[in-house]
Amino acid sequence: MDEQRGSARITALADPEILGWLRGHFGTRLLVGEPAADGRVSVDIGFGATGGAAMELPVRLRPGVLDPPEVRHQLAALGARLVERYGAAG
Repeated sequence: MDEQRGSARITALADPEILGWLRGHFGTRLLVGEPAADGRVSVDIGFGATGGAAMELPVRLRPGVLDPPEVRHQLAALGARLVERYGAAG
């Protein structure tokens, strides 16, 4: 089951304080890598497909998504819809 849910991979940088939550939520689909120069930690998360990944990722992780590009595009579209609905900050 985890193999099917982990066939599409998301690479991101996560703040260390959310690693516990990520482990609890994603379980064996989460691989934790090395710390980056800015203090965040490299993570790799498996999904069944990248189509719903943007919605399942926690808000605090979304800005750190590095790959794949289609998930970054989904996140940009989600952000645009939020700005459209709630207005730009300021």
